[in-house]
Amino acid sequence: MSGRPREPEVGSREQDERSRDLARELALRIAEFRALAELSANGIVRTDAAGECEYVNPSLRDQAGLRDEDTCGRGWLQAVHPDDRERVTGAWRRACSSGDRFDVRFRFLRPGGDVRLMHATAAAIRGEQGQVMGHVGIFTDETDTRRREEELAAANREMRARVQEAEARNRELVLLHEMTDLLQSGVIDGDVRAVLDEYLPALFPGSTGAVYLVSPSRTLLEVNASWGARAMVEAFAPDACWALRRSAMHCPRSTGLRCAHLEEVDVAHVCLPMMGQGEMVGALVISHPDREVIVDALVLAKAAADQVALALSNLRLRESLRSQSIRDPLTGLFNRRYMEETFERELARMRREGRPLSVLMLDLDHFKRHNDSHGHAAADQLLRELGALLSRSFRREDIVCRVGGEEFVVVLPGASAEEAEVRAECVRGATRAMDVRYQGVSLGAATVSIGVAEAFVHGESPEALLRAADEALYRAKDTGRDRVVVAGSWRRSEPIEIVSG
Repeated sequence: MSGRPREPEVGSREQDERSRDLARELALRIAEFRALAELSANGIVRTDAAGECEYVNPSLRDQAGLRDEDTCGRGWLQAVHPDDRERVTGAWRRACSSGDRFDVRFRFLRPGGDVRLMHATAAAIRGEQGQVMGHVGIFTDETDTRRREEELAAANREMRARVQEAEARNRELVLLHEMTDLLQSGVIDGDVRAVLDEYLPALFPGSTGAVYLVSPSRTLLEVNASWGARAMVEAFAPDACWALRRSAMHCPRSTGLRCAHLEEVDVAHVCLPMMGQGEMVGALVISHPDREVIVDALVLAKAAADQVALALSNLRLRESLRSQSIRDPLTGLFNRRYMEETFERELARMRREGRPLSVLMLDLDHFKRHNDSHGHAAADQLLRELGALLSRSFRREDIVCRVGGEEFVVVLPGASAEEAEVRAECVRGATRAMDVRYQGVSLGAATVSIGVAEAFVHGESPEALLRAADEALYRAKDTGRDRVVVAGSWRRSEPIEIVSG
């Protein structure tokens, strides 16, 4: 008896259906994975349990510069830069065997020689029992990112350098402004030197230099201020400096054109002439072992030289104007204006200190006769010679003035009438001994009459003292001239003879 075929069991049919569903789902997932991988800009790889590539997307093939068939298995490792290959291969082998995460940065060397900077990461795919089924990895090309980072870092470095340079230039400008302001406020050469000693080392750190001023004879340049560790010459002739010869900045490129006044041959230097009011007033000299440092400082050095020259020129102009306002142009002695300004101050000082003060009033005897006999020019020469004699005959603290015509006044702080009388006699004797010549012709003997007055004895004020000295002078004139008379005494009818002093 033939039996009927047995129909499949219901459970088996359901299991087959589930297997087919799982296969369809797996195929869908694989299709989705491939679709996403194909679209990805990053390289994507899937391997089997042994680490052999089962799938490589186009981006990875492009990154490595390999053909489709060359990327299978572990072919992608052949594109790794030779210097990185051993390290990357070892890390990949360890990750495949242990199931650990693969995370390495390396370089691809493409067939054309192009190098790409890569960052590769891969994670293990594990089964239900935790066994490694394979790996999925992502390769990120960091070449452009790294280049942008380097460009940004370079830009930041450049920006920092520019900021530092700007800060340095701002510091230099502040120092230059401060130096200029102080220089313009100086009233004597010592003020200028103090300012230069303070600011030039700060303006030109690490350098050696000096400011030279033209001597009164204009045959030498003499050091006024200097700084730095190396020695600078104290003076040199203008011909020894290329800058002064050319009236232009000189910064030689070779030792063959270095200035002769520099003693060191292994340093670079720049010399800058300092011009003020249209004339040469000096030179600024700066030296440094590194010529680039000198070149970088040229603009600042030129500005500093100009400011120093301007300050010195203004100072000399002020001194000249002040001298003209207080000096007699013919004799160089102080004038009446200066005497009036200082007489009262000196009188008050002597009163505070309890010390005497005397005043002499001098007048050339028969000056009109000299004028009429020899002419105004010859008479002026006589006044100049007498002015020079008076300058030599008194102390620096004494005030020697020409107050008009042939009249002179000398204020002697700290001197009594007796001491002043002795000094007056010395002047009288020295005047008689003068041999004044004009155009080779002697002007003949000259004599002076002198009146002496003492403060707090013959008067309490400058006006009273001058009046007393003037009365004594006229007494000397009335009693025969060529003599010294002390106010209020009239005791000298004949001059005392002073042998020396």
